[in-house]
Amino acid sequence: HCCFMLSVTAASCCLPLLLHVVCHCCFMLSVTAASCCLSLLLHVVCHCCFMLSVTAASCCLSLLLHVVCHCCFMLSVTAASCCLSLLLHVVCHCCFMLSVTAASCCLP
Repeated sequence: HCCFMLSVTAASCCLPLLLHVVCHCCFMLSVTAASCCLSLLLHVVCHCCFMLSVTAASCCLSLLLHVVCHCCFMLSVTAASCCLSLLLHVVCHCCFMLSVTAASCCLP
């Protein structure tokens, strides 16, 4: 919301803020970082897409690919395996949230 108030290009502002704030928030809360990051990013990033009035599906996928993978590196988890497991989980849930035919969305 701060991005919109500042009249900054919302998408570019939103991405780096979410990456740092959401993930760091997980660590501060002493919650298992990976699971915390996953659930928060799933809801926040996707809702952000809708707020930005961007085509939700394409926005969601591009943001999640970027954010979730960087989150894996921040968590010092083996990036490749982390990325794959998180993305499989997040992207598929994102499809359901977007009311897109889940199977066709998930596969590509």
